[in-house]
Amino acid sequence: MIPSHTETPRLFQRMLSGRMVHLLDPSPLDIDIVGDFLIGISREPRWNGQTVGDEAYRVAQHCVLEERVLVERVWRTAPRQARLYVLIHDLAEALLKDLPSPLKAAIKANGYGEVEERLDRAIRIRVGLPATLPLEWEENRKRAERILAVSEAVRLGCWSEKDARRDVGSSFRGKLWDGEMVAWSEARCREEWRKKYIALGGAL
Repeated sequence: MIPSHTETPRLFQRMLSGRMVHLLDPSPLDIDIVGDFLIGISREPRWNGQTVGDEAYRVAQHCVLEERVLVERVWRTAPRQARLYVLIHDLAEALLKDLPSPLKAAIKANGYGEVEERLDRAIRIRVGLPATLPLEWEENRKRAERILAVSEAVRLGCWSEKDARRDVGSSFRGKLWDGEMVAWSEARCREEWRKKYIALGGAL
């Protein structure tokens, strides 16, 4: 069982805004979405930085593209709030980092999963989404994630398509995403993410 803030009172991350976010028991009131957390995901590389190009392929760009994949390939009639959820679904990585999926799966049952869910829940509340998500939202997000992750592995990570489909996509057989996937600068990541966030009605 992960302890609470009363049991670990000093386990805070000081953010650039001056806010203090407790890493094990975060409060929605301490979360600055378009400041602290957007800065974090606009600097955090996907794939441990093992991607082609002079710029890192960042978590913020991945989130923007995943929202596009959701609407273009998975759920064309997705409600605005479901699209917003896809855009913000990796914001926790501003603090918890983008761990490789096999490592995350290995440590999830040892407390990591609970820490991640506590932060995800605080973020959802902060942006005005339900603390507990509709199953349909998460199922469709995972479908979009699968398409995009396999496409990233092939087009940015230099994986063979066979290996990417098998190991990243759990034997995914669908069409890869063929939209733009050139890594953006840190500044463009923030600009594109913030623009989409506002368009989808995210709480400022």
